[in-house]
Amino acid sequence: HKNDVGKNVPLLHGIALNQPTNVYSKTNRNSNVLKSYKRGSLLKFRPYNNDWYIATVYVNKKPYKGYIHNSDIVHFTNKTVVIDAGHGGKDPGAIANGLQEKDITLELALRAQELLEEAGFNVIMTRKTVNDYVSLSERTNIANNAKGDVFISIHVNSGGGEGIETWWQDSHEAEKSKVLAETIQSELIRETKARDRGIKQGNLHVNRESKMPSSLIEVGFIDNEKDAEKLKKKTYKEKLVVGIVNGIKKFFQLF
Repeated sequence: HKNDVGKNVPLLHGIALNQPTNVYSKTNRNSNVLKSYKRGSLLKFRPYNNDWYIATVYVNKKPYKGYIHNSDIVHFTNKTVVIDAGHGGKDPGAIANGLQEKDITLELALRAQELLEEAGFNVIMTRKTVNDYVSLSERTNIANNAKGDVFISIHVNSGGGEGIETWWQDSHEAEKSKVLAETIQSELIRETKARDRGIKQGNLHVNRESKMPSSLIEVGFIDNEKDAEKLKKKTYKEKLVVGIVNGIKKFFQLF
């Protein structure tokens, strides 16, 4: 109703925190449940009062005004995610099976930016075009100067293996960095059903020098024919991005 929401009240984005997260017909948990959402679902709503948000939900294709309790969702309007597309410009990264690492990482990073911004995150990109060359120190300087809440570096592996692995380092906020790696790896495997190579700890520059929780993701092996064929498919790359984004969202539910 027009009296419930002011003309300039902002539209917010958040993630369903409970399993399930209910939308009620009134600002009362004992009122009728109009609709329920799974934990992790993206929700859109506007402020209503100190305890409730107001939202439009569709039931049998008909719109209804409903109410979500503020303890049932988490939103990220003040969270900054730095997304680093590995390699770029004069540094193509690994090359095999008709693929270049710098192309794949940028495509995944740009799509991740889009989904994260839709969810209300502030996203900083270390590079935005395939011709950008950014040194390792420049990448972490961007993240540190932006005072990012997390730093995510996307890469493609090589060396004849198979599957997905995620790296972390304990120089800065070790516990959070490990959990970030765990949540991203778990969601990537959930989405892709790829071989799970687990999380690994190593002395990698972007993890060591970024002064925030950070992870470096190896989304597959470019020189493995099976992985390479997957990485050529748009549908599979979308699963990778959804896994990365869902992992970030779950991390922020914990911290």
